[in-house]
Amino acid sequence: MSGLCGWFNVAQDPAAAARPDTARRMAAELPQQQAVAFETQSRGLVCSAGADSWVAADPDAMLLAAISGRPHWSEPELAAAAAKEGDARALLSAYRKYGDALLQKVSGSFALAVVDEREDRALLAVDRMGIRPLCYAQTADGGLVLGSTATSVVSHPAVHKSVSNESIYRFFYFHVVPSPATIFEGVYKLEPGEQLIAEGKVTSRSFYWQPQPGASRSASSEEDILEAVRNQTRAAVARSAPDAATGCFLSGGLDSSTVSGLANEMTPEPIRVYTIGFDQQGYDETTFARAAASHFGLEHIEYYVTPQDVAAAFDALSTAYDEPFGNSSAIPALFCARKAREDGVTRLLAGDGGDELFGGNERYATQRLFEHYHKIPEAIRRYLVEPPVGLLPKDRPVLLRKIRRYVEQARLAMPDRLFTYNFLEMFPPGDVFDPQFLGTVETATPTRECRDWYQRSGDFDFLDRMLLFDWKLTVADNDIRKVNRMCELAGVTVDYPLLDDELVAFSLGIPANMKLRGRELRYAFRKAHENYLPKAVLEKDKHGFGLPFGEWLKSSDELRARILPAIDRFRERGILRNDFIDEMQTKHRHEHAGYFGNMLWLIAVLETWLASKSD
Repeated sequence: MSGLCGWFNVAQDPAAAARPDTARRMAAELPQQQAVAFETQSRGLVCSAGADSWVAADPDAMLLAAISGRPHWSEPELAAAAAKEGDARALLSAYRKYGDALLQKVSGSFALAVVDEREDRALLAVDRMGIRPLCYAQTADGGLVLGSTATSVVSHPAVHKSVSNESIYRFFYFHVVPSPATIFEGVYKLEPGEQLIAEGKVTSRSFYWQPQPGASRSASSEEDILEAVRNQTRAAVARSAPDAATGCFLSGGLDSSTVSGLANEMTPEPIRVYTIGFDQQGYDETTFARAAASHFGLEHIEYYVTPQDVAAAFDALSTAYDEPFGNSSAIPALFCARKAREDGVTRLLAGDGGDELFGGNERYATQRLFEHYHKIPEAIRRYLVEPPVGLLPKDRPVLLRKIRRYVEQARLAMPDRLFTYNFLEMFPPGDVFDPQFLGTVETATPTRECRDWYQRSGDFDFLDRMLLFDWKLTVADNDIRKVNRMCELAGVTVDYPLLDDELVAFSLGIPANMKLRGRELRYAFRKAHENYLPKAVLEKDKHGFGLPFGEWLKSSDELRARILPAIDRFRERGILRNDFIDEMQTKHRHEHAGYFGNMLWLIAVLETWLASKSD
C-alpha cells in the first residue's frame, strides 16, 4: 500500500523553498514513506509515496495529477499509457480528454487527485467500494488540503489539528469513525464512489457511481444464475493476477476458501495460505481451514495467536491507524500478514465482501423476519398488538418473553433495529459519558447518519438495501480499513477479488431469493460451488477471525498488565463516567466476558491512540 497527499489554493502555502519540507512532513504520515515524489505549480502540489502511487505534471496545461492503488483503465489508449508511463500519466490523459467524466473510464482500487490551475479547480475521487481512502480539509481561506490519511492532512500547517468529540462518540458507537467524518475536526473522508470538485474556494461532493438495481433479475433461470456466479467469481480472481509471490488469507469460510482454491489453479506451485488459530473454545476455526487446504492442495501455514502476542502487539496495533480503530480482529489479520511476509509473500488476497454481495450474514435472515411485522396495518399494530404485548412478562415463560422481544424489536424501523444491542443503545448515554463531555456532542448523530446511509438505496428491495448498507459501514469503513492497515504494517499489499467492480455489478442483478432463500444464507453462491468446495466448508456456520479478548483479559497477567493501566489513564480524560468504567470491569469479570470485554478494548485502544497523537 501507499498513498498521496497535497494541496491546492492554500493562501498560507509555505514559501516555495519550504514546499518539499511540508510535502515530506505530510508524506511521513502515509502508510509507506519510501520513494516520495512530488510535482508542484504556483498554487498546488501533489505528492506520492510508496510502490503503487504515482505523480505527474503537464506544465503547458498547468495540470498536476496523483493516483494511488491498482486502477484499471477501460480504454486501450489509457491502459497503454499507464503501462508505458505510469497511471498518473494515464490520469492526465484521461482528464484532458474527458474532464471529470474520466471517472467512468477507470475502475479497480484507487484514490486520485487532479489539480487544474488554468481552470482554478481540483478533482478528488476514490474507487467504487472505498478500498483506497482519501481525506481532505478546507482551510480557513478556502484552500484544499488532501491526503490518504487524516493525519497527513492535519500535518499541513494550514490545517488545525483538533480531535472531534463528536467522532469520539462515533467511535464508541461504531467502534470506528465512519466516513465522511474523521477523528479530527474539519477533516473528512470521501465515501465509496464519491468525488469532490473544488472550483476556486467552493467545494462540492457527489457520487459519480452508485449501485443500481440489476436489470435482469428475473430474466435468467436458476441454473443460468448459478453458472454465472461460478464464472464471474473465477474471472474476478483471475483479474487479481495471483503469482508466485501471492498468498491468501484462509479462515475456512466460503469466501476465503473459494478465493484460495481458485487462486491456486492460477499459479504454477501450490499457493501459500495463512490461518490464525486460538486455543480458546468457540473461537478456533482451523479445522475448516485445514479441510479447505487439504481439498485444494494448498501450502497451509497456521499460527496460534496467544494472549502474550496480543499484549506485545497492542501498542503498535492501536497507534498504527490514522484514526482510533476498535475492531480487535485486526490482531489475527496482522499476524497472518506477518507470517506471509516472513515467507517472502509480497501480496495477499482476502475474501472480504462476499457476505455483503451474496447475502451471507445471519442478521439478513433475522431482520427479514422482523420486516414481516410491518406488513400488518399500522393501526392494528399500534392499537391492537403492541399495547397487550407490552404487558407480557420480560423473563418467563419463554414463549411469552420471545413474543414480547420480537414485537419490541420488529416495531423499530430499519436501520435502527440493527443497533439494539449496541452499547450506547443498551446503556443510556447519560450513564456512560461524563456530563461535561456529553454536553459537547449530539447523541442522535450516529442514528441520523445510519438512516441517511440506509435511505440512499431506496429503489432496492429489503435484502439488497441491507447489503448496500453493509457495503458502506461494514466493508468500506471497517473490514477494508482493518486489513489494509495490518498488511501495510506487516509490509505486504492486499487485494480483494470479491470486491472486483465487475463482480459487484453482477451481484446487483442476482434476485434477492437467490441470495437468501428462507433462512439459507448465500443460496446462489453456496449452490454454485457445492461441487467445488469441501463439504465441511459448505456446512460450517459463519464465524471469522474473531479474537477472544474478553476471555483472555480475565486469565492473562501479561494482557491485563498492558490493558488495565491504559484504562486507568483514560479515566483522567473526562470522556466516560468512572462509575461506568467500574461497571464494565465488574460485568466483564462476572457476566459476559466477550461483550463487556469489547468495551474495555475500545477504551484501551482509544487511550493509547490519543496518547500517541498528543504531540
